[in-house]
Amino acid sequence: MEENKDLDDFIRRSVNEVGSENPSLNFTNLVMSKIKADTKRSSVFIYKPLFSKTTWFAIIAMVMAIFGSVIFGQHEQETTWLSVIQLNKLTSFNLFGNMPNFPVSSTFVYGILAVTIFIWVQIFILKKHFYKSYSFE
Repeated sequence: MEENKDLDDFIRRSVNEVGSENPSLNFTNLVMSKIKADTKRSSVFIYKPLFSKTTWFAIIAMVMAIFGSVIFGQHEQETTWLSVIQLNKLTSFNLFGNMPNFPVSSTFVYGILAVTIFIWVQIFILKKHFYKSYSFE
């Protein structure tokens, strides 16, 4: 208890010796003008898209060209990708012997494959973007 009293007396004497400083006459106005100038200079949020407009147009053009080729093109193939890698055997696989055989067209399989690839690419691009935007360390 005595230590606290001695410390309190020491602090009181120190403050009395140093005294208090008085700010200048227009201190408040100077501080407020600096705050206003700083808020005008800095913007809180600047929107920057992940893909530019030209990139979006290029992506849309490629997708439309692929769909146009699939829909309007006349493709006659003797061998397909599925027969080369022998994935067509998966459609005739019967686990219990009573399961129906589901015919799967090659266009459907290519579409699912393309969507899967696009999703993975998007995940990696977004991961890279967010890693740059917010430094997770």
